[in-house]
Order: sequence, then C-alpha cells, then structure tokens
Amino acid sequence: MLTISELARFLRVVPRRIPAKVESLVRAVSGKPPYGFPPDDFDERTGLETASHVKIYKLDSVNGNYVHAQGYVPVPAKIVTQALQAIRADVKNHTFVDLGCGKGRALFVASTFGMQRIIGVEISPSLVRATLDNVARWKSGSDIQVVCADASEWEWPREDLVVFLYNPFDGVILSKVLENLHRSLCAKPRDVWIIYCSASHGRCFESQKWIEETGRVGPSILYHAAVS
Repeated sequence: MLTISELARFLRVVPRRIPAKVESLVRAVSGKPPYGFPPDDFDERTGLETASHVKIYKLDSVNGNYVHAQGYVPVPAKIVTQALQAIRADVKNHTFVDLGCGKGRALFVASTFGMQRIIGVEISPSLVRATLDNVARWKSGSDIQVVCADASEWEWPREDLVVFLYNPFDGVILSKVLENLHRSLCAKPRDVWIIYCSASHGRCFESQKWIEETGRVGPSILYHAAVS
C-alpha cells in the first residue's frame, strides 16, 4: 500500500518513465540486454546492505528534482573495479566522487584502491542514512563522506577527481552537472576523470568540448577533462 506522499511522487514520475519503458521493451524485443546487471555477492562478502532495490517513488528527496532521478539499483562491484583499473592515472592521489551514491557500494569499492578521500552525493535522505549505516560497519583507512544534496547544485571539491556515475539521473540534471564541473575546472584547473556506467545519456558529453573519451570497459565509458 502506497502512502499519500509516495502516491504523489509516483504520479509525478510515471509520465517521465514511459519513454524509458518503451525503449527497454524495444531493446528486449531486439535481443539487446536490458538495463541492470545480475546480483552479486558483495553484501555477503562485506556484511553491508547495498543490494536491495528501491523504486524512485519510494524515496524521499531534498527537492523536486527527484523526478529526473532513477530508483536505486546497486552497481556490481566488478564494474567499478574494472573502470578504476582502466584509468591512466594514480587514483590514490584523487578524490573519488559518486554522484547518486545510493547505499554507497561504489564508495566502498573505491576505498579498496587506497583513495584517501571519498565522497558520495545523494538526493534522498533515506538513502544517505542507509549509506551512513554501511559506513559505520565498513573497516577502511579511507575518509568516506556522504552529502545529502542535489548533484546539479553541489559545489565541487577543488582537487583532482575521479567522478563515478551509475546512470543516476536523466540528461536534464547531467547537463547541469557537467556545466557546473566545467565552471569549477575553469576556476581551478585540475586532473578529472569521469566514469559513466550504463550511459543512457551519453549525448550530454558529446557537446562538451572540454571532455574527451579515453576508452570503454564493460558498460562504462571513461572520460578525461581537458581544461588547462
């Protein structure tokens, strides 16, 4: 049974989901794999709780931009590992940022690479609480921070970055995120890598002349910022 607030969110989200559902149906009929990956044993191995999915209308939000977001689906740890290994830089010297971090799985994988500062940005307070519960159980030397904020309004750290996105929102928010990152880089040039996994809105990157694609690994596209 949906609560009144969940029903209201559901009615706002549904019209925006119709095109994506049609696309998923077309992909299924054509034999192409649908969005998402089989479950893995990450939680079993770590004792964390990151596996359970959450529908978008079941989530609370700091503002109305949740209608541009996706529901929570955990990224396979292997996908994050492969992408980080493919970056042509010493990631230990970079700050890892996961936009739409959900319950924090990518944050914990990044901490195994020795990255000292790790930041998760999440628009849903309930998912932030879930991530903080996981952080409390996670044994790592990394500094893991979780910020409850709209990614399109968040202020970027002035340091070298590895940015991870597991298709957390649509092109409306992604375009704003990239514009804000560009302004931040122009103000203080630094080394920035972007991992875009399950890239449903890759066209947003095509118009950004300051970003260059450096490769692909599995479902992830790797980009490097070219601002000097």
